[in-house]
Amino acid sequence: LDVIHQETLRLGRLIENILNYARQQKNTLRVHRQPTDAAACIDQCIETFTPSLANKGIKIGCRHELSQPINIDPDILEQVVNNLLSNVEKYAVNGSEVQLTTRQENTSLPEGSSLIVRIQDDGPGIDPGLSEKIFTPFYRISNRLTDGVSGTGIGLSISRELCQRHAGSLKLIPTQQGACFEFKLTG
Repeated sequence: LDVIHQETLRLGRLIENILNYARQQKNTLRVHRQPTDAAACIDQCIETFTPSLANKGIKIGCRHELSQPINIDPDILEQVVNNLLSNVEKYAVNGSEVQLTTRQENTSLPEGSSLIVRIQDDGPGIDPGLSEKIFTPFYRISNRLTDGVSGTGIGLSISRELCQRHAGSLKLIPTQQGACFEFKLTG
């Protein structure tokens, strides 16, 4: 039953990715900002992935540095976090550790502040030469780590587009070990 439940969640995320990709192509993707408890939303995403990550021996730690609700689209936050955790689930090696951190950044905009989320693992990482190519729709790195891993190659592309529509960004941060993604959603 646990496997069926996890696969149902995975398929739901895949369908949401495909629908958002189609909306993006038709230019009908909209941002619906509202006061959001970003920490609670992210914690829910982590809770969803915890069983499958634990099955692979992957430990996840989380540290929030948020002082108040942020005026963001909670559905966009959830989808970006889910896409990044899905990549951890697929590509991080057994026994890896993942650290998710959040912080709030005040802006000069009338809306107030931005949310910055960083997800870093200690796995084999991504070649720095591919730091932009990995955001191309349907692009998948081919190597011994990724061969045989199912996926469509649109998760990072959709996540970046969602962040940009939210006046934010998504980027691969250079690190000594592992992969580190950081995204920003502006309130």
